[in-house]
Amino acid sequence: MKKKTKKQEEQEEQKQEEQIKSLTWDKFWKYKISEIMGLLIFILIPYYVGLFIYNLDSVITNWFFADFSVPYSLGILWTVGFVGIIVLAGIVAIPIFWIVINWKKAKENAEDEVTGEERCYW
Repeated sequence: MKKKTKKQEEQEEQKQEEQIKSLTWDKFWKYKISEIMGLLIFILIPYYVGLFIYNLDSVITNWFFADFSVPYSLGILWTVGFVGIIVLAGIVAIPIFWIVINWKKAKENAEDEVTGEERCYW
């Protein structure tokens, strides 16, 4: 058997790294984007339902409690605004969190596929 030179080993490592990069992108886009989109929908639907309920509530408040509506409406406005800020932060933060986790999983799967090794998580 021939011994591999350092240059050949470096070329093989570089080739493996390129394969890992391309496989990581493939696995990430094929398997993980659907989870992220589902998560966005899971966040957006309650947000818009909350806005609808808030608008409906302010209409009812103005019709039936016109004289007493100012503190009540301010409380609802603050609550909906506070929840809306949390939801908007979630719309930004949660997909980023999922992208990072799913990217790591896709990269691990690609590395395992290229190197032929299996990971042991316990």
